[in-house]
Amino acid sequence: TKSSFSKQFDLGAAGTFNSVTVKGVLGGVNSKVTVKYRLAGADAIFGAWSAGTDITTLPGTVTISSGAGRYMEVALMIDDNGRLGVTSGMGSSEVSEVAVDYSVGKADGLACAVDGECINNHCVGLVCCNSACDAPGQCQTAGTCVAGTCAYGNKANTEVCDDGNVCTANDKCDGNGSCAGAPNPGPCDDENPCTLADTCSGGVCAGEPHPCTPGPCDLTSVCDGAGGCTKTYKDNTTSCDDSNPCTHTDKCDGSGGCSGTAYGCTSPAACETATGATCAGDGTCAYPANTGASCSDGNSCSHTDQCQADKSCAGTAYSCPAPAQCQQSVTCNGSGGCTMSNKQSFELCNDGDSCTTGDHCDGQGNCVGGGVDPACVDAGTADTGADAETDAGADAGTDTGADAETTDTGEQDAGGDVGFDSGSDTSYPSDVSIDGSQDASSDVGADDGACLCDMTYSCDPDCLCDPECPRPDAGRDAAADAATIPADTGAGAKDGRAGEKETASWRETPYSCSCATIWVE
Repeated sequence: TKSSFSKQFDLGAAGTFNSVTVKGVLGGVNSKVTVKYRLAGADAIFGAWSAGTDITTLPGTVTISSGAGRYMEVALMIDDNGRLGVTSGMGSSEVSEVAVDYSVGKADGLACAVDGECINNHCVGLVCCNSACDAPGQCQTAGTCVAGTCAYGNKANTEVCDDGNVCTANDKCDGNGSCAGAPNPGPCDDENPCTLADTCSGGVCAGEPHPCTPGPCDLTSVCDGAGGCTKTYKDNTTSCDDSNPCTHTDKCDGSGGCSGTAYGCTSPAACETATGATCAGDGTCAYPANTGASCSDGNSCSHTDQCQADKSCAGTAYSCPAPAQCQQSVTCNGSGGCTMSNKQSFELCNDGDSCTTGDHCDGQGNCVGGGVDPACVDAGTADTGADAETDAGADAGTDTGADAETTDTGEQDAGGDVGFDSGSDTSYPSDVSIDGSQDASSDVGADDGACLCDMTYSCDPDCLCDPECPRPDAGRDAAADAATIPADTGAGAKDGRAGEKETASWRETPYSCSCATIWVE
């Protein structure tokens, strides 16, 4: 909304208009009141309007400059057509009151007859003056009013005076209206209760400072002028700071004291040290790094772990090889080594040797062969020794070897105590089932190459028993398959050899030898 306003004020006598105050409500962010005024003397002839002054917040005040006069007209601008009032933005605005501050009387410097005609109530020498002009200083002469302002003359510099300073002597006027004396040392009182032993120095009185600064639990602390302090205290629920970093939850005690709960820095974390630790004042501590100390970084594949400058723990990394075929796992042990977990004995593996059979793990992480492939056996050479023995069996041939108790392919031994073949083909000599030869002796056992599985239930300590040693299904009873299976022609031989008949009295007895199951009588 818009509304116009214009009003004249009459002081009834000469006076001074000081300000205009506008009250009301401005609506919207762009609203404002533009105030203009013009003045008139006793003849009621108004001068020009003042420049407009904007008020954006109500109440608002406009100061009047050169406001001497009897009449003043105040207007509020509404538009650009010369009308006066309120300009509103978005919203509704309303002026509720316009107040004028003024003083009645003639301005200083105007002619007068009595004090009451003047705005400041001082008529000096028939001129309105800013003061009574009757209070010169001790080094001034009587005053006169010039253009409304009182002015005093100065006494000569020979005039005696008192500058009011106890620290000066022989005070005299300086010819400029001031009084000054020469410095006068000695005791004095600077009228400051927070100093002691006051003394004049260079014309100035001063003492030694003795302040009464309130402590953390002082409500007030006032100097008593005698070097002491008069205090009042905060209650015992007030938090404070006792300036001790190794206490926390500090509280006032109601008597001006401040104290907290003490604590120490004795519990450093990993890679921290209590040496050089400092309290933080809140129950916590700042611990230095324990650089170079042993620690554990939680990584089993690092070793010689040490604390770093940033309080971290780090070690030298290493790795372990992948598990071999007879190892279950290989893991780091945290000290630079590896821990192996081996597979159980008899788990299958491959020892990489094509001339072994029955390869298996030995429980110690190794892969070993259980026997020798017959295809890899050396056929041997004739035994030409002078002490050769012949086998009396039906297919007897003459053993001509010089090392009499050896059995080569296609040869027979005559002795009843045929034993190991120590000839050049010892890699796999056998009287039983491998080379087709037969022993006539009644005590022939299974000849297993370098490892003899004999009737004493033992093995050569350096070898594993041949898995090709006789098994329960190797021999056949004489009653079975008589037409097709040749008889065992050995004299009482009970070797359980495949392809031969055994007597009904022959029995199989299990006998374990390292990696294989051996059957003997």
